[in-house]
Amino acid sequence: MQPRDHSSILSRLGIAIRQRIVVLVLIAIPIPFWPAWWCGREADSFFVGDSFETFAPLVAEAAHSLQSDSGAGHSPTGDWQYDGEWNLVTWQMNGIGLCQLIDRFPDRKSRLAPLVELSIDRLLEPKTRAFDTRRWNEDALEGLSGTRGHLAFLGYANALLSFWRKIEPHNRFAEINDRISEALLQRFRSSPLGLIETYPQEVYPVDNTPALASLALWRKATGQKANPLLPGLVRRLREQYRDAVSGLLYQSVLAGNGMPADKPRVSGTALAAYFLSFVDPALSRELYGSLKACRKELAGFTAFLEYPANVAPGDGDVDSGPVVFGLSVSGTGFSLASARIHHDREVFRGVYRQLYLFGMPYDSGGRRNFLMGGPLGNALALALLTAEKDGGI
Repeated sequence: MQPRDHSSILSRLGIAIRQRIVVLVLIAIPIPFWPAWWCGREADSFFVGDSFETFAPLVAEAAHSLQSDSGAGHSPTGDWQYDGEWNLVTWQMNGIGLCQLIDRFPDRKSRLAPLVELSIDRLLEPKTRAFDTRRWNEDALEGLSGTRGHLAFLGYANALLSFWRKIEPHNRFAEINDRISEALLQRFRSSPLGLIETYPQEVYPVDNTPALASLALWRKATGQKANPLLPGLVRRLREQYRDAVSGLLYQSVLAGNGMPADKPRVSGTALAAYFLSFVDPALSRELYGSLKACRKELAGFTAFLEYPANVAPGDGDVDSGPVVFGLSVSGTGFSLASARIHHDREVFRGVYRQLYLFGMPYDSGGRRNFLMGGPLGNALALALLTAEKDGGI
């Protein structure tokens, strides 16, 4: 008979005891918190973001979308304008997310740079801006010397162009970046509101923020001296287009006098807080603080009301997404970026759990596809989950 290996027995006994302790701890956790734990398992990895492999499935999905042109014709709104907007933002957010990853992981630039340039190629195709052309009865790029706003295309497109210019100053899109940036500066200078029209007689403060971000990034990329125009525009945004009670931005204002045309809302403010982090991090943080006053917590999940407590709630629209029990789908998702930028792990975790639960991520072939969001949802996830703090102007 072989002698007993007491050290081996003690080792196995120790493992068995630890396993039972874990089981007892898990049993003691209230059942309502199990979904939050399950949906938030990856949240800290995305929040810290110290490994490229965390983001690799999102990058693989972006590559698939860009290479297959899957953004075009896949926006299910049933409206040509909204479908066009969603297609535009799909390419823009894919490109911005990739740029943010290059900033964080410079050693991946050779792999990601072709995808950034492909996203810009998609963005600049005439069919991508066709919705804007139809609204203005003029092509935005052919009308750069004019005075029409075209902000639906010019602001969002130039945000990506300027970001890529900051990373790769002498890229093949530098000339169009210069032309759009100079056109936007001229439009801002000549605007009595300090805002540019998105469509004829339609002015949305949130749509002005990617344009402002594009100009701040362009200035850095081209080594220009500080332009006093940008701080002045930001000051007007802070003082004139924020609700004095809630601190949220008005969703839209009247083209004639800049008075509010819609209520202060979370969906617009949350997206603006992200873009303004490239321009004025202090204002971005202020807006994020206002957003947090609208958040709701339930069993570890975090969501945001679309309307603040000081105004009567309203319905959802294409900007906010469905508003269910007052909660904003888009506003909640957009807040991921600000939570990461401003180092709020708790809110980031709670919102990520919502994204995981309702976005329904499906992993296959090394790609992560958020089934409920489609190409736009995947692109937004890439950009929002990779958001980084920028120095501003």
